[in-house]
Amino acid sequence: MRTPGYPAFIAVIYGITRSLFAVSVIQILLSAFSIVLLYKIAKRFLSEWGSRIAAGLLTIEPSSVFYAGIILSDNLFVFLFLAVIWIFLNHKDNPAYWKMLVGGIVLGFATLIRPIIQFLPIVFAALLFFQFRLFSKYLWKYIGYFLIGFFLI
Repeated sequence: MRTPGYPAFIAVIYGITRSLFAVSVIQILLSAFSIVLLYKIAKRFLSEWGSRIAAGLLTIEPSSVFYAGIILSDNLFVFLFLAVIWIFLNHKDNPAYWKMLVGGIVLGFATLIRPIIQFLPIVFAALLFFQFRLFSKYLWKYIGYFLIGFFLI
C-alpha cells in the first residue's frame, strides 16, 4: 500500500508541466533547499564552521547526490522534515500561533510522504511542554495549533 503524498506531489507537477523532467528539477531544487535548511538548523547548535561542515557533508553525500534527480520520495520527505524542525526551532525564538499551525501542516504532509513519522507530533508536543516550563498559559494553545495543523492534513 502506498501513501498518497508523493503520488499527489508528482500529479500536481505533472498536471502543470506535463513533464516528468520538471519533477526531477523540482526535486533537485528541494535537495538544494534542504542543504540550506540543514545549515540553518546546524547554526542553532554548532559554530559557523560546524554548520558549514554539516551542509557540506549533505552536499557531497553520495546517496543524496545520486537520488536528487531520480523520482523517489526521499528528497521531498527530507525537505519537509527539515522544514518542520526549522519552523519548530524558529518558533522558540519568536513564538507565534501561525508557526505552530504551519509546522503541523508541513508535518502532516511529510507523514503522507512517509508515515514513519506519524508519532512525531507527540515528541514535538512534549518538547513544547518542556520549553514553556510546564505551566505557561500559552502552552496548550501552541500544542493545539500544532496538532490542528497536523490533523488538518
